[in-house]
Amino acid sequence: MNNFNLLPWREQAREAKRRRFYIHISIAILITIAIILLIKFSLQQQINHQKSRNHYLNNEIQQLNQNIQKMKVLITHRQDLLEQIKTLDQLQSMRPASVHLFDEIANTLPNGIYLTHLLQSDAHIHLVGKTKSNTHVSEYMNRLNQSNWLRSSNLKGISTRDENERVRHLRDFDLQVTLRGHHLMSHPAAVQP
Repeated sequence: MNNFNLLPWREQAREAKRRRFYIHISIAILITIAIILLIKFSLQQQINHQKSRNHYLNNEIQQLNQNIQKMKVLITHRQDLLEQIKTLDQLQSMRPASVHLFDEIANTLPNGIYLTHLLQSDAHIHLVGKTKSNTHVSEYMNRLNQSNWLRSSNLKGISTRDENERVRHLRDFDLQVTLRGHHLMSHPAAVQP
């Protein structure tokens, strides 16, 4: 009879198993909570880091946008200055053009012709004058065509006046001349002696 144990060992074993089970469950729950808290902390750190990077990038983007606006203003200002320089260069290059034009018209003018009107519009020059003969006008046209500044002389007409006896021997002529391309003046000029 020595071998019999009358203590309720099965209930004690069940109770020990239940305690171990609750301990394991509690440890698992604590480990799960710790892992969840670590993950949450890590995600929050990543979110904060990304927010700080986004904030830095937004500040840089704003600065770049301001720089772009300044560049646009500078580019517009530069284009305005380039246009002004171009206009000044054109004006500077045209300064002697009117002097050359009048000089060329005077140098090509043969004896027996004098001009009464000169009208310039862009590249076209309208010459009106008086001549003693048609050959003088022909010679004048040849001289104009050989000029470095003028080309394409075109005679519009020659007429005589009958109303005044004194000028009957003079003929009126009307001549159209074109300036060569590199000597164009942009401002029209009109001269009447």
